[in-house]
Amino acid sequence: MLSPWPAATAVLWWIIGLAGLWLGLLGIAMAVGLARVLRSGDEIPEQYWRTLVDY
Repeated sequence: MLSPWPAATAVLWWIIGLAGLWLGLLGIAMAVGLARVLRSGDEIPEQYWRTLVDY
């Protein structure tokens, strides 16, 4: 009888890998957005930052 742990471990590593990839892509998108705002010379309003912090 085969143990289910190798398959479960492989699935878990796939989930961890996909989550890491998603977070990496999200970080790149946020960096690109911030660079566009800074390059245009605009200022991000304080209300925007308050909505992020006061959740």
